[in-house]
Amino acid sequence: MNMKNRRLFCFALGILLITLALPQKMNAATASKNGGGKTFTVTFNPKGGAASLNSMEVTFGDTYGGLPTATRDHYTFLGWYTYAYGGVKITKDSTVKINGSHTLYAHWSGKKYTISLDANGGLVKKETVNVYYGTKYSSQLPEPARANYVFDGWYTAKTGGDKITSESVYDENAKKKLYARWVEKKLEITFIAYNGEEYEQEVICGKKYGKLPAPKRDGCKFAGWYSWDNYTEADGKPVMESDIVKESDPLKLFARWY
Repeated sequence: MNMKNRRLFCFALGILLITLALPQKMNAATASKNGGGKTFTVTFNPKGGAASLNSMEVTFGDTYGGLPTATRDHYTFLGWYTYAYGGVKITKDSTVKINGSHTLYAHWSGKKYTISLDANGGLVKKETVNVYYGTKYSSQLPEPARANYVFDGWYTAKTGGDKITSESVYDENAKKKLYARWVEKKLEITFIAYNGEEYEQEVICGKKYGKLPAPKRDGCKFAGWYSWDNYTEADGKPVMESDIVKESDPLKLFARWY
């Protein structure tokens, strides 16, 4: 090969090598720009629990691989997520798409516990309910019933104790048995005397009416208190002081005169 041909051969070989190398350099530059091949640190926030690993290195574009486990008393571990609340769940097969060091957060679900209910003289549809640790649970409690009484709420003790409110959270200090608390149901009775006067008196359901007003009217004799103001009603039976107050009793009583 003469000198001229040798120069042409070397020139062509150089062009070929440049042509072959250029895409590789461009791909490497593109990959570098997009984060490909870069290594980042992932930090694990157990959010009240404990993680078997505080942080680890991951490569952008690869899968996360083995992730640490997490434990927390009274809770079930749901996995690692990109946000403290909500976000995307990350598993060992998830591709690293965050171009930079980042934090993954543990998500938890409170374990289920059973509370027993004592209606304390009333009736309740179910005597046990399931609640979840770390959650507000008053809305999960049924409302019992008791004749002549108004339900005042669920308490941690039969007498005394603390009332369960809408802000009560089931935790390690929560009682596993609750008691219904009752208040006597009262009625406000209006007595219409037809003598220009009216009286009001509070009575307690399930107990005797007790002493009733004794109105006066010139030229008339008081004949008692009736649930009807129509003298022609057939029952003709007045309310007596010894009668037991019923929840369904009328809230107005009318005087009769003769």
